[in-house]
Amino acid sequence: MRFEIDFTQPQNNNVIKYIPTEYSFSCNAFGVDSALLIDCLELNMDSESGIVCAISGFHSYMIWEKATLIAPISSDGVLKSSEVIESGEVLRIAENVSTFVDSSSGWICIGSPEYIGCTCVRFCENVIAVLDNGKLKALWVSPVFPKRFGFRDIEYDQ
Repeated sequence: MRFEIDFTQPQNNNVIKYIPTEYSFSCNAFGVDSALLIDCLELNMDSESGIVCAISGFHSYMIWEKATLIAPISSDGVLKSSEVIESGEVLRIAENVSTFVDSSSGWICIGSPEYIGCTCVRFCENVIAVLDNGKLKALWVSPVFPKRFGFRDIEYDQ
């Protein structure tokens, strides 16, 4: 699966939340009718435009690995699939992807934390996509937690 970035369009205002009791990311995104899967995590898309609008779905913090993370420098824009996805279609694009967490910085990296030489776009308020020659290398998320939870309140894999 290949992606394109359009820096001439503004990123959307969707804010991604993490709900520990459900082991999942959540977002109230509108206009999504298809998805790309990274394990069970959905990249929610508008099939007509190919634009990735948000992320959501199951992604258990129980398997996250602690790491020191410094988020990549990114510019605001739109993340788009280069391939046509039909309305209602769900395609798996990756499996067994590692996830890293840094409770000090507040960042979660789904995929490879290495981003030197890559192109980075902030396509939601708190999500950065890292592309290496059009291929999705990682998603960096700084999620909002429910008031009674935070990074320090949940246990991560060592």
